[in-house]
Amino acid sequence: MLVKQLGQDWSYWSSSLAKLIMCVDQNLGRLIILSCNSGISCHSLWTLSFCGTRQFHVVNTDKNWVDAQKYCRENFTDLATIESQEEMNIVKAALKGMTGDFWIGLKEIPGQTKVAKGTCVWMWSDGSIFSYTSWSSGQPDNNAGDNCVTAKSDFGFSWNDLRCYWTKNFVCYKGE
Repeated sequence: MLVKQLGQDWSYWSSSLAKLIMCVDQNLGRLIILSCNSGISCHSLWTLSFCGTRQFHVVNTDKNWVDAQKYCRENFTDLATIESQEEMNIVKAALKGMTGDFWIGLKEIPGQTKVAKGTCVWMWSDGSIFSYTSWSSGQPDNNAGDNCVTAKSDFGFSWNDLRCYWTKNFVCYKGE
């Protein structure tokens, strides 16, 4: 991908740019990149990416949760792990204009002792600690074995638990 840093020429994206803020003008499709410690923030009409090492990728191929996880692990790092509102905003920006449910890496793990919500125990696909949440109202409901989690467009991409065997598009991440 070609990118343009403020005051510099166009160049190809590289991992050395991973700790920069990417601002995308949703109306004009322009992209600017700012240093995380520049003190400058994205204009309110622009979408903020984030200063971090994780990149999110939407895969528009229907797969069940297990096959989506396998695909992400083979082609990226894993299904999306979302650890903050900032990362959730990035996922929402990546999904903007799309409809449906998108698998993320959160799954109920029976018999585990990770962080619990109600009677369900949830864990990220990459094994990281589950602390940040973005559940839809009334979720998780663990209705009839809903053990895997999607970001659902009907609910502003907040989270909904579903049966893992259903096929959905999904979000992977690459990085740490």
